[in-house]
Amino acid sequence: MRPEFVRMHGNNLPLHSNTHISIEQVLSVEHRASTRSQLEAQLLQQSAISAQECLHTVIIPEFVADLESGTTQVIDSRSLTRALHGEGINVRYLASCYELASLKHIRRALLAEMVARACKIEFRASLRLILPEVTTSILRQAKATGNSENGDANDGDDNRSIDPATARALAKMALQEQASHVTLEFVNLVFGTSSRDSKTFWERRILPQVYAKFGISQKALNLDTIISEDLLHMPQLFHALQAQTGAYFSDHMNYNFKGAEPIALQNIQCISPRTTLLARTTAACERVLESADAFLAAGELSSALSSIMFHIYILETAPSDERNLSLCHLLTCAANISLAMNLPDQAKKLATLAIEESPSNHADLTRAGISDQFILCFVTHI
Repeated sequence: MRPEFVRMHGNNLPLHSNTHISIEQVLSVEHRASTRSQLEAQLLQQSAISAQECLHTVIIPEFVADLESGTTQVIDSRSLTRALHGEGINVRYLASCYELASLKHIRRALLAEMVARACKIEFRASLRLILPEVTTSILRQAKATGNSENGDANDGDDNRSIDPATARALAKMALQEQASHVTLEFVNLVFGTSSRDSKTFWERRILPQVYAKFGISQKALNLDTIISEDLLHMPQLFHALQAQTGAYFSDHMNYNFKGAEPIALQNIQCISPRTTLLARTTAACERVLESADAFLAAGELSSALSSIMFHIYILETAPSDERNLSLCHLLTCAANISLAMNLPDQAKKLATLAIEESPSNHADLTRAGISDQFILCFVTHI
């Protein structure tokens, strides 16, 4: 249930954070619970059932009526999402709204939103497929950079060492290029419905996602019905898909959505990430981040290193004001632990990153500290 719904209807429907617990789960631990606890669980369950009935019999029908009367104005994907959430309706109930709506333009807007959200799942899956290949390319470049730094006097100018920053920039460019081609292929499969491949993609990938995500009947919605009855407005879906995926295209009216490939590569303007950043303030996340010291005290170096690397990944995806100093410290710790685990190559890479990421006033201290650790390590191994 949306928090807006709980706030608006909490007086009549006393809801609790445990209302999602089924009565079967409660009864399965009956021998450990008091009679009072069982009664409370049953009351909470009844409250949840009443709330669901209210949502489906009152809130959603009123929302659809407001849409069709013009009381609630919806012009695009974002405004539709805001309107749904404002009434306390989760987007998974879009199919319920669609089935209640009678006006064609309202049904089109609701269907376009459902299809766009289903496409988003498939689009992200397509992008994830290229990550292993790009990761391999990055590692290969890093290895080549490391080999060239070790020195090969016979190498020509074409094999000069590439600094890590340049290597990462080249890898990023390669990733962007591959992502653009994947995006182009995907949108043409979605909108080039005159091609056989597009129809197969709709029938095997998109529509099954719509059925699974929103619970709409397969008999009520199939590709032949969508095309023959003109249930979906392609330009509207095009805008909704951009809002959902973060892949934006040139805004003009020259797209031919009746062709097999209506979108060209030059139409792509940018691909912006839409993934929600990890909230490091959650209790579970904080426990993991704070576990490194405990692992070190227990001598569990591998677990400590994993915890520190997890912290580094969070800082990379959700940078904060103190990111540089924190990242430098964590990379230094990871380098030291790698040395203790007899992983000198990994330690060297982490140490190099620590020096690169450190603020200018900390770079010398970082370099000196890491150098001392390397000297100590190598002396120990001699």
